[in-house]
Amino acid sequence: MYPKLRTGKTLTISQRGYQFRPAVLAVQTGTSVLFPNQDDEFHHVFSYSKPHPFDLGRFLQGETPGARVLAKPGLLKIYCEIHKHMRCRVLVLDSPWFTLTDSKGRFKLTGIPPGEYEIKALLPSEKEVKSKITILDGKTVTVQLPR
Repeated sequence: MYPKLRTGKTLTISQRGYQFRPAVLAVQTGTSVLFPNQDDEFHHVFSYSKPHPFDLGRFLQGETPGARVLAKPGLLKIYCEIHKHMRCRVLVLDSPWFTLTDSKGRFKLTGIPPGEYEIKALLPSEKEVKSKITILDGKTVTVQLPR
């Protein structure tokens, strides 16, 4: 088993400029998330995703409904009922080893113990790609994932 390195955190997904910010997020199980409204209109934040269905109702600028603890792994698709174009994706993972890519699809993970692993990536299309990798002590591994 690996260490739970990122637990106990509270992250924020704001509604600002009629967008969720950030619009894509990866978190470890046990993370709490707040959804403050920073726009001058109501928002109505909800998700029907199986790991964590919730409905925060309508709330005004300056209001922040209670935090949601994301205890189960899976992909959450979050929306605003009032502003249909607003979308957010939160990938909840049991692993402490994850990251987001840069604009060119590159990423860097550090601190992973030597061993055999399967690396997975979730594409914007929500397709998952994966590859087996071997981490050697003190070595850098380069991975080219299939598209």
